[in-house]
Amino acid sequence: MNDSKDKKVSKSKGAVRSFFESMPGADYAEAAIDTLTDSELLKNVPVVRSFVGAWEFRNKYKRSRFLKRVEVFHSNLSELTDDDLKKFDEEFETAGEAEEFVTDLIELMDRLENEQKAIMLAGAFKRLVRREIRAQNFREIARVFERVDNLDLFLFMHGYQNPHSFEHALGDILVNFRVCKRSIKTATRQTMMLDPSKVESYIDVAYEVTPFGRLVLETLHQVYQDKIEPKYLIKTGFMV
Repeated sequence: MNDSKDKKVSKSKGAVRSFFESMPGADYAEAAIDTLTDSELLKNVPVVRSFVGAWEFRNKYKRSRFLKRVEVFHSNLSELTDDDLKKFDEEFETAGEAEEFVTDLIELMDRLENEQKAIMLAGAFKRLVRREIRAQNFREIARVFERVDNLDLFLFMHGYQNPHSFEHALGDILVNFRVCKRSIKTATRQTMMLDPSKVESYIDVAYEVTPFGRLVLETLHQVYQDKIEPKYLIKTGFMV
């Protein structure tokens, strides 16, 4: 996807709009059954028959869960108009590029663990369509939502202003995704209140939200703004 407004594609209907018109309930989630399931001879073998039954059940269950995530994702995009999606489609240089984006989006939704992550992904997608973030930002934010546990994301969302929130592994987890950066230095502290000469050295570890982490935080706050104290709510969007 090109960030320049000057490069647009002329298409009767873009791949993104077509995809959204087919949601939810399209057959994108149809799992491919192994070739074993196509062989009546092999199905007569007890072990294979048991395997096929389990495999088909697994696929049906996975398909059901995937369609639920697609439905949740779609239902959280009601603010986007057909004109919004049309303009977004026109940002792609070719129809093939737009179709690749849709394919990647489908695969991403298939990898998400639960519906809450689908809600978060929808929030990031809305920001992309509204040009609050760039395509690369979207991919990186989506990666954070896919791989970081929901509880850690919610703790970050609510406690970003409290340095203690980053203790007990959260800070290190977010550093791995460039959401935070870590500083380590040697410091001293007084060990006895009445004797200033009594001090000890310790390792001071501090965490700071990065510009990219700010984008992640903004997205979470847009999605869950009704669950955040107004004084801590972040509203401003920007590109990096």
